[in-house]
Amino acid sequence: MTHASQRRTSVFNRPLAILGAVRRRAERGVAPLLQRRATAAYQADRQGWLRKADIAVQRGLDWFAPQPDLTMSALYVLWQGWRRGTDARFAMIHPKIAHYRATLRDPALRLFDPGYDPDAAEVVLLPDIMQVRPYLPIELLMIEAVWADKRDPGPDFLQRLAAIDDRGWYGTTHIVVAAELMLRSGAYSQSALLSLMQATVAPMDLANRRATLMGDIFAERALMLYWLNQGHLVTPGQVVMMLNRQRADGGWSAPGVAPDGLSNQHTTSLAVAVIAEFLAQERGR
Repeated sequence: MTHASQRRTSVFNRPLAILGAVRRRAERGVAPLLQRRATAAYQADRQGWLRKADIAVQRGLDWFAPQPDLTMSALYVLWQGWRRGTDARFAMIHPKIAHYRATLRDPALRLFDPGYDPDAAEVVLLPDIMQVRPYLPIELLMIEAVWADKRDPGPDFLQRLAAIDDRGWYGTTHIVVAAELMLRSGAYSQSALLSLMQATVAPMDLANRRATLMGDIFAERALMLYWLNQGHLVTPGQVVMMLNRQRADGGWSAPGVAPDGLSNQHTTSLAVAVIAEFLAQERGR
């Protein structure tokens, strides 16, 4: 790129950056009001909203039903809903996992079966996930965490994990994902992992309280708060606003998540899981 073209790009990008900053400030200012209004709507008709939430969970799960191939992230989110006992309807995920296991070689399948062997004779004949849909660097870090109790990821692994923190965005949420599964596998000391996890709570909660769009990253933060047993930080208003974003087909879409403008597996799995967690929490009151 020439110096002249760099200057032109800079001239165009500067106003966009300013507009983005103004938008974020405006969102932070109006978000509390919108969320309070949504909470008031919930409190005015709690039972009605709980019925809507129950229907939304079923519609979301029904959206997955005709799809034979689910992504690993969607499988794991929905499986966690089943494992945690959030809602019996999450049992629908088992045949989806079985189909994935029968069609792909993927070390991440150890999430569901500690005895999974990607080098077994019958498994190595399957298409490798890295040839079908290569994992992103942050996803490869998660696979290291999946195997950390069996394959030493190195003495600096927890430092590498902590280094992806981005103050409440996808790096922060993935710290929770990795630490939570290693807590269950016993790969590292409980105190070290709990310390990593606890540090994520405040930035995720603050980011969600400043949000007006209950999209993909919002739902991921909310679900991580539930996994951290901090579900009380997910307000009824936030869930109402998420319910209002469910599409006619039963799924959810999010800006920047493919297919653009259409329901996608990642956002839909997160939204369904959050709403189911909220339902379980409210019914247990």
